[in-house]
Amino acid sequence: MQPLRVATSYVIGRKSSTTDESIWDGKILRAFDDKFWAYHLGINSKSEELNSKSIGIEICNYGPLTLGKDGQFYNYVNKPIRESEVVELEKSFRGYKYYEKYTDAQIESVRKLIKYLQNKWAIEIEKEIYNEDWFNYNENWFTNGGLRSHSQVRKDKFDIFPQREMIQMLNSLKL
Repeated sequence: MQPLRVATSYVIGRKSSTTDESIWDGKILRAFDDKFWAYHLGINSKSEELNSKSIGIEICNYGPLTLGKDGQFYNYVNKPIRESEVVELEKSFRGYKYYEKYTDAQIESVRKLIKYLQNKWAIEIEKEIYNEDWFNYNENWFTNGGLRSHSQVRKDKFDIFPQREMIQMLNSLKL
């Protein structure tokens, strides 16, 4: 039997994409103590080492959306997403222009959690480097410490995507 593996230390909830239910919006849930590491990046020779030196944060979100011929937006399981929950990026990211937007509560919770983890683990946060290009895959991210995302270390991942409000929050982080 294969050992069980947990994917992420923290999950940040989101309001419903189809109703007005917001009980989970911005809620931070801890799956396990962040002194342990998880297989949140997947397993290969490069990500194994990075997994062991990082803390995973999952932001609940459907990610890329497609615009149907009926004018509605659809997620990857063909579920319609309300137009009010859609963000149009200035330029396509990983082949998609439309994404389910991060809520204000999620972005604020990401900020608070990053600050908490930064203080607890002395994580170096680069200043004023966050822009659309920061989210792209680059093998340099495997060796440099600091704040990283799935999309920077895996070509097949869409999370986190360059929503303008997320970029602004990341650039506002201070020591």
